Amino acid sequence: MARIKDFWDKYFLPLEFLVSLLTMVGFIIWGEFFSGRSVMDSLLEGNRSAVYGALSAIFGALLGFVITAVSIVLGYVASDKLTLVRESPHYEDLWRVYKAAMRSLAVATIAGLLGLIFDREARPMPLLFYLNILTTTLAFFRLGRSIWVLENIISLVTQQEDK
Repeated sequence: MARIKDFWDKYFLPLEFLVSLLTMVGFIIWGEFFSGRSVMDSLLEGNRSAVYGALSAIFGALLGFVITAVSIVLGYVASDKLTLVRESPHYEDLWRVYKAAMRSLAVATIAGLLGLIFDREARPMPLLFYLNILTTTLAFFRLGRSIWVLENIISLVTQQEDK
């Protein structure tokens, strides 16, 4: 079990993408080969604009949150309390996490907008729905990872110095 955790910790960004991709593939298989498309169509019927509009708005707002978090971290990175982080071999991971989060939230926002514009009742586009499954799943992973990083930075910055 420790080997799996070590492997996940080392390759978390590509593995999170892979899990998101497999989630989308699972939905495609279910939708196209096991009558799942009729369930998806019935759920989206009359709700497409609401679903895609909500996804676009939520991911756009979360993108703003992550950009703000990056600004906060940039402001504190020169602090003496973050010397340990700057000198850590994982310092680059901190920035990789935030850059990946910004990219995935931007793509999720765009995917929602594409669904809003092109997926219509008269001409459903399941590919856009599947794309939104992928981008939503990936955005959740990236957002969770970003929050975890920010929590740890806050802990380091606010911890009491030993007296």
